[in-house]
Amino acid sequence: MMKKIAIVVLSLAAAASAAESKLTGIWNGTGGSESGQYGTVPVTAELTLLHAGNTVTGTFRMAQGMVMKISSGVVSGSKITFAVGTEKEGVLGTAVLTQNGDTLQGKVTSNQGEVYELVFTPRPTER
Repeated sequence: MMKKIAIVVLSLAAAASAAESKLTGIWNGTGGSESGQYGTVPVTAELTLLHAGNTVTGTFRMAQGMVMKISSGVVSGSKITFAVGTEKEGVLGTAVLTQNGDTLQGKVTSNQGEVYELVFTPRPTER
């Protein structure tokens, strides 16, 4: 009986570790924001994530802009939420993303109210 319990516990730990490793890595994003003056403005983004338990840390960069630190990152089921900013300027925006298979999609909202709809896919690993 103890052997069966140990196998179940090890299986659950392996499954949790595999789920965490699916978020950990570099993600390339594409999408855009709506502008009354310009229509849909395309944008690219990059996420570098480290997932451990129910937290996520890392960095976020929009287009060729500055790299911002991810803070207050929480993973709850398939939902990922975090704030982005710099030490000097504090929090500059928030993100709410949903993992769907090999994609993360959702919204990043700046403190000025700009909303970016983005879809992220894992960057292929170099071999």
